Amino acid sequence: MNGVNSLSTATGSKQSLALRLSNWAGVIAPILFIFVFSLDGFVKPDYSVMSQPISYLEIGWNGWIQSINFIVLGLLLMLFALGFFQGMNLLIKRTPLLASTALLLLVGLTFINDGVFVPAAPGESQNVAHSVLHSIGFEVIFFALPLAYLIIGWQLRKTAGRRVYGWYSIIASVITIIPALFVLISSFSAPSTQASPSAGLINRIFVVEALVWYVVMGIRLLTTRSAK
Repeated sequence: MNGVNSLSTATGSKQSLALRLSNWAGVIAPILFIFVFSLDGFVKPDYSVMSQPISYLEIGWNGWIQSINFIVLGLLLMLFALGFFQGMNLLIKRTPLLASTALLLLVGLTFINDGVFVPAAPGESQNVAHSVLHSIGFEVIFFALPLAYLIIGWQLRKTAGRRVYGWYSIIASVITIIPALFVLISSFSAPSTQASPSAGLINRIFVVEALVWYVVMGIRLLTTRSAK
């Protein structure tokens, strides 16, 4: 009997550790991503943080740094999505939880896509297919994330002790989707035309805003588990 209890305890400890690691992934991923693209943008020759989007860091000199940055972000966000599903299993109804988790996994997978398929430089005729796949990836991200946030927020707003996070998720959904079309059109859909002088800054502001949700929810899940 003691052996069975010990095995059960060990299994529970491993599951608890895996869940905590997945929650930490949501906290670390955006911070690491933002740090890397900020530093890379600062040192990259002939790159303008103000006028060029984050994706243009994948082009030319040391472009592999941002490509790997996208891929690592995607993998960590997918890990967080699995932990989120487990952590919210008793707080969100089954169907909305499955739908929102699937969207979060899709977002992570799409960031990986954007690390694999590099956008074409302005005026460049090569790698057009890669550029199109990259642009489609960002379109998926900026519409899947708000939908996931909305579903999650709509459920949590009715849960005692989680209402603040529910309304925050709904607000994050609205803020993320309103500028999405502007960011996509100005940054990616017409690379051969003159970009807005502030396109890069706007791109960064709303990418950061969208990813902050992961940090907030990751910390909430970690503190909830610590309080148990």
